[in-house]
Amino acid sequence: MRFPNSLFCLFVFSLIFPSLARSQYPTKISLTLSEVEKNTLQHSHAVAAARAQGQAAQHGANVQYSFVMPRLTLEGNWGYATAIPDVQLGAIKVPFGTHINTAIGPALDYTLWDEGSLYHYWKSQLALAHSAQDQVDLQKREVILAARLAYFQAQLALEQTKLLADSLSLSLAQYHDIHTRYRGGTSSKIDSLTSHQDVLLRQSQFRQAQADLASSLREIFTLMGTPQSFDLSRPVSISTYKKMPSGVKPATAVIKLDSPTQEELPLFRSSPDAAHPEIQAFAMQEESSKLAAKADAAQALPKIQLSARSYYTYPDVAVDINPTYLYQNTVGVMASVPLFEAGKSAEKSKQDKEMAEAARQQKEEAFENLQRDYLKARDQLSQLKDQSKIDAETTDETSELARLVYSAYKAGHITIVEVQDADLRELEAAIQAARTQAQTSIQIATLDYIAGEKNEK
Repeated sequence: MRFPNSLFCLFVFSLIFPSLARSQYPTKISLTLSEVEKNTLQHSHAVAAARAQGQAAQHGANVQYSFVMPRLTLEGNWGYATAIPDVQLGAIKVPFGTHINTAIGPALDYTLWDEGSLYHYWKSQLALAHSAQDQVDLQKREVILAARLAYFQAQLALEQTKLLADSLSLSLAQYHDIHTRYRGGTSSKIDSLTSHQDVLLRQSQFRQAQADLASSLREIFTLMGTPQSFDLSRPVSISTYKKMPSGVKPATAVIKLDSPTQEELPLFRSSPDAAHPEIQAFAMQEESSKLAAKADAAQALPKIQLSARSYYTYPDVAVDINPTYLYQNTVGVMASVPLFEAGKSAEKSKQDKEMAEAARQQKEEAFENLQRDYLKARDQLSQLKDQSKIDAETTDETSELARLVYSAYKAGHITIVEVQDADLRELEAAIQAARTQAQTSIQIATLDYIAGEKNEK
């Protein structure tokens, strides 16, 4: 297959001058919120660690359950005695036993009664396993919240670069106009220099906005675990790339970040989620400690254990007269009760009760904090909705005002300072509108973290 001449030349050019090729053809990056959330969850070390801890806790519960069930083992022993006593049988002395003694066979042990100690230990460990699973769910919520906040911050930074690029283009156009009028004698040098200072300020602000956007994008890529081999030193939006201000360095990356529509925004519960994983984790820890306290208290009470053995033994008789192998079956029941243990069981039970109380207090505090944050987010969201309407009106008016002020300046009615003031107000109004939108998205993400969606399963 033959390359067309133009493509072949471009291919060779990119191999010989890769840095120059990159500067002329910036990296194109397109991200969606759902994509960022999905990749961040998959890459999250915190979620992976919490999941491993949850599995470890479940294995611990399985281990504890094994103590509740009967235990069947294979036992065996072998022994050698150098000296064997003799026994007198009439006129004959015969060895009492053999030099070698062996036994092998299954052994069964089972706790018949222990006041539920082993059972409560198992249920306590199972509650800890459930708490660990709640920690996994909590980590997932926190990771999604972190991904959303980083994404919304990047959206704000991207919008600021776009607004500052537009403002820089406007300042350049005004400076060109004023400088031309100055050379023609219809404007002063002061106006020309003042206008140029405005251009330099916008250039500085635009570069800072690009740096802020690059930082926000780096944060997103780190959360997603994306290799960062591309150049993000001068990122811009698609609209800015199509109409870059003159005099600025070429863009190294073109960024597209999708925003959810109003219809895609979730509807939230009217109160904090009572089944929030943070609350559930503390509740399970409280339950675990209560069960452990019961198990510890039962350690001071009587215990009954069953044991059974079926051995294949040698020799079959004590006296060494033609010894052979023998099957020996035994069964027994053993009862025990602690008489003195220096208060160990009682103190351990008290310790677990205090741990249960600590977990209960943490649960109550967590719920109160979530309720506080929920109400604060609802209040903020209500204010931001009103602020959004004000921003829309302010943006329209400042834009119209800036246009009228500049027309008045060209007619000689006002000074250049008033033009700068009107332009600044227009820029600030647009940036404020972008910040309001970003803050609205942040509060929605916070509500989702605290309350969850109404249709959440």
